Amino acid sequence: MRVLWFSNVPTHDVWSLDRADQARGGGWIGSLKDAILAKNPGVQLAVAFPAERLKEPFVSGSVTFFPMLERHPVGSGVLRRWHHNTDRRSVLSACIDIVHNYNPDVVHFFGTERIFAKIIPAIHIPSAIHIQGLLTVCTRMWFRSVPYTSMIWHERARDLILGRGYLHAYLETRNSALREREILSECTCVLGRTAWDRRVAYILAPRARYYSCDETLRPEFWEVVWRPQERKRKVLYATIGEGFYKGLETLLEAFELVCDRTPEEVTLRIAGIKTESRIVSVARSSFAHSRRGSGVTFLGSISAREIAEELTGADVFVHPSHADNSPNSLCEAMLIGTPIVSTNAGGIPSIVTDNVDGLLVQDGDPYAMAGAIFEILNDGNLAANLSERARSRAKKRHDPDRIAEKIIAVYESLIGDTRSPTSPG
Repeated sequence: MRVLWFSNVPTHDVWSLDRADQARGGGWIGSLKDAILAKNPGVQLAVAFPAERLKEPFVSGSVTFFPMLERHPVGSGVLRRWHHNTDRRSVLSACIDIVHNYNPDVVHFFGTERIFAKIIPAIHIPSAIHIQGLLTVCTRMWFRSVPYTSMIWHERARDLILGRGYLHAYLETRNSALREREILSECTCVLGRTAWDRRVAYILAPRARYYSCDETLRPEFWEVVWRPQERKRKVLYATIGEGFYKGLETLLEAFELVCDRTPEEVTLRIAGIKTESRIVSVARSSFAHSRRGSGVTFLGSISAREIAEELTGADVFVHPSHADNSPNSLCEAMLIGTPIVSTNAGGIPSIVTDNVDGLLVQDGDPYAMAGAIFEILNDGNLAANLSERARSRAKKRHDPDRIAEKIIAVYESLIGDTRSPTSPG
């Protein structure tokens, strides 16, 4: 079986080759590759991925990699950014060329955030779209708790003029969401893992057969286990992206409320965002911020191993997002066993059961979030029980052998459908 993957981000294996630094993201696709090949050594796998430097295909181990260099025409930057156009024929042509050169039996697209899956009607090969997040919903939740006026107020005039910054990012994402709906309307197979993505797929991908399939996690999160620690200083930890719908403002306000309620020292450590990021000032401006950042540390981009260390050293993992499907950061915290407080947005209720393996609160509600954090900090038995149940559930859900078997079964089903007597040709 020849399989071609289109990854939205560089995989764990090629990230350092492309960026000349330590792997920071996209690693779960690399762990899925390992699981697939370990379980099915006869599978021939190729991975196409967006690249910043690499140009030529290469082989690493038993996998063929196809870098897709993403560059825009010289001199078109400002005008292109103002058009907020994410569709470029050169990318589609490159994707089609890769398919024709590799000649796979099945093509697997990871996510709908990029243009890649738009080639499905043109390639006439069994194809599946693996739902990650869904931009169509994310754009609707973009200003869930932060008004767009606040975003514009904190933009730099230079960025607005040059087509950069958060406002232009939103407008570009909105265009990408329109393209996403076009892609899903044409596809015939989607893979998901939550009640939320299944229900959205019913509407956005009415022609598609839906397969439920969980995701693998990086090996660093299988190697360590959370243990409660007796200490005076309590530690909260979160992994948050730059998007406004990620709920940073809710998290910061909830942290303020926790600090006001408890006499103990509490610190908040946040990965994924730098201190100087403007989204921090926007988030803080959305509520009456009293502590001026006291006790909050922004870690920026950190490695998987560093994230695992943060999770084992924290008392509570907090996930404040307004829109999400099955966030890897949340699944990683469950696998390690760090007690969880999360919003019940999107697909999260399919990942965490309230008061069983985590505590769920309404998104955008810093008071309930602070109260849930306070409950865990002050009830050792609750923390231990949540931890044990979360870890047990996550170990079963993210078992790589089971997931590899499911993925191969989906591929075989797709290939079999095209070979059936009722199929065209």
